[in-house]
Amino acid sequence: MSDVARDMLPLSRVFAETVAGLAAPRRLFPIAVVVVPLLALQRSFSHDLMALPIGMLMCAAFLLVAPTLWRYLFPLHRVRAPRLVGAIAYAAAGAGLMFGIGRWLPDALGMGGTLLTTFPGTLVSVALFWVGGWGLARDIDLEQHLRASQA
Repeated sequence: MSDVARDMLPLSRVFAETVAGLAAPRRLFPIAVVVVPLLALQRSFSHDLMALPIGMLMCAAFLLVAPTLWRYLFPLHRVRAPRLVGAIAYAAAGAGLMFGIGRWLPDALGMGGTLLTTFPGTLVSVALFWVGGWGLARDIDLEQHLRASQA
């Protein structure tokens, strides 16, 4: 498959390849090194029983959406949409997901504040979504393109 064809895959295929890339041990271990302590802190510094599930949902949303969306919007060798449109969509998705799960869902459930659901905690989560999604996506894309070029 050519680089151009690979870069213009449908979203479902980009998602499947991203999940497979995230499950690779070279990424899964560093992800666990970040996620496990983050969730432990979320549980330790939060009194609400829903604190851990909310933290897990935030982490899952980040891992499944951020790198997939970056890879879909910004393929390595093609332009799917104007860069500004893609950047706005990516930024809005990250802010919407993290604020939706981290602020609005806990409010709807009547939860108290938690480490990740305070306003500053949610801002940090948005920043991690943006930068972490970009980093994971680039790593997966570069690895795939390297393998394809060596085949």
